[in-house]
Amino acid sequence: MQKRFCYFILVLIVMLSFSCNRHNRMSAREREIERTRIEREEEDQKQYEEAVKRHMEMQSKETRRRMRQNARTSESVRTGEEESWFFLKRWFKPKRKKADPAGRSTR
Repeated sequence: MQKRFCYFILVLIVMLSFSCNRHNRMSAREREIERTRIEREEEDQKQYEEAVKRHMEMQSKETRRRMRQNARTSESVRTGEEESWFFLKRWFKPKRKKADPAGRSTR
């Protein structure tokens, strides 16, 4: 009885060790795939940022300023930042300049 139990435990340990080795090999392959995917995403992000920078450099100073302001506004809307609930802050915040209806420059 004791011998059978020892053999059973020995066979169980051997079976578990083989299954663990296969899992580790598969895991290493998955890690390699994940690493290459992450590198590709980083490269894509870098290329995107360079393209945005090139696009910004092509714009005039005023257009760049408007683009930055629109980006800030869209970010606050996207994140759900609400306008201040305190009425005095809303009343006395800086107002945007209105465009000239005749299309003339204000300079």
